[in-house]
Amino acid sequence: PHHGDQAPASRPWADVAREAGLSYAAVSVGELREELAELLVGGLTGLDARAVEPLVERLRTLKLAKPAELLAALAAEPEPAQRVGGMVKLFGALEVVLVKLASAASLELPGLVPVPTHTSIYIPEPAGALTPSEAMTAQLQGTITRYEAAVHYHRHYRTLTPEQLAQDHRVLSDGGAAPYVIDAIAARPDRAVAVAETILGLPMGTVALRTAFALLTRAATPEAELVLKAFSSQRRRAGQRFGQQAVHMADDALLVLQTGRARLSPHAESRRDLLEYKLGPLLSQARDDSDADRRALACEALAQLGSAQAIADLRAIFRTDRSTKVREHAALALAMLGDAHIVEELLVAVRRKGPKDKSMAQTACRALGHLGDSRALPTLTELYREGFTASVMADAWLRLGVLALDPIVAMVDADPALAKRSALAAPLGQMPADFVVDQLLTRLRGSAEAVDLDDEGTAARAIAYIKLASDNRQACVELARRLTDGHTGGRSGPGKRALTLARKLLPPA
Repeated sequence: PHHGDQAPASRPWADVAREAGLSYAAVSVGELREELAELLVGGLTGLDARAVEPLVERLRTLKLAKPAELLAALAAEPEPAQRVGGMVKLFGALEVVLVKLASAASLELPGLVPVPTHTSIYIPEPAGALTPSEAMTAQLQGTITRYEAAVHYHRHYRTLTPEQLAQDHRVLSDGGAAPYVIDAIAARPDRAVAVAETILGLPMGTVALRTAFALLTRAATPEAELVLKAFSSQRRRAGQRFGQQAVHMADDALLVLQTGRARLSPHAESRRDLLEYKLGPLLSQARDDSDADRRALACEALAQLGSAQAIADLRAIFRTDRSTKVREHAALALAMLGDAHIVEELLVAVRRKGPKDKSMAQTACRALGHLGDSRALPTLTELYREGFTASVMADAWLRLGVLALDPIVAMVDADPALAKRSALAAPLGQMPADFVVDQLLTRLRGSAEAVDLDDEGTAARAIAYIKLASDNRQACVELARRLTDGHTGGRSGPGKRALTLARKLLPPA
């Protein structure tokens, strides 16, 4: 190399292997060994039937029956020494397979389809078509694997245009759909920047933030860089109100966007130096400190640092640390970092009813709020209806941001008396007034041009919506004004009461 040459950017080994012409089977076996290595590093404490089931299925799909049987048996082996010995044997067997496959011709793939999120993995084509929420439910019930769920997500979202994807907050907050959504929207850099700006301008969870930052780094335009810098500066001025991890996530995106340049911007340079100084020691403390309180504090600090580089270690801590307190801090840290891969585990944890499970269940609920992954909305709604801890649910609804509006309004539609609940009204107070008003009026109007207050159900909902918006004074008054100006009927009964309530909120003429 010559003086001044830039070092080549690091790339995932699987991408390089595919470009070099290795078969999907060779790359897949390499990825399997990598996943097994993560379990080994974690002391095999995460080696249970649930963890190995998709790995066993992949081995069987690759026609590697004996390694599949060995791995399945390891999950049931109670003796630690036998588990380690079996894992070493499995690694050796897969190494032999990998060497053979690396020089083999590509295999025919009849009846197999690639997993959109793991393009080197092929599985038997799943039958039928499931919506994202149905796929998540089936995955939680164990009737499909996460790879089959990914295929169902892909099938569902490929029926939508990029414009439809860009306008749907539930889609933009779906961690399972993120790779496909990002690919579809980022095909046009100007659209990617516009969608990212929309996300960053609304209160949304960390999954949506990750999507926004990914869109901006994919766009890699001067406009994208300006959006990142503006967001970071605005959040810094706002102080602790929003949490500094969002600022640091934006700085990470800026650092990625500027990679390869001869000179980094001051923001990116500062971020690089901060990570070099803090990340390693915090990871070491979170993993290895003998004091549980210090490990928990390190997890919290890693969350505030906002670096995705901490996610792999935090996952291992969440799954294997002997202290419940540390595991809880790791779960919250992963949620604050936008790790959508833990949604399934959080949904399982929040449903556990054992005497020692309550604290983790509450933490999982809070973590789901931080994440703001739309796949969790049905479960969170059920928890609220079942009377899950009120303060915890209130915190989760608040952190979901605009994603909370649809399920909250749906519950109020079913029972207007719920509009008085502060846990349901408070999230609307954090949303932009025009967003709240537009969404509520659209529901009230339906397909009509004006709100029909002669319909008793519509009138009752109008009253409930005004009460629901009470924590957002601007939205409440604007909803009352537009309801007064754009309605039909309302001369008697519930319609008249709705208009009376609306007019009381309007300032004197």
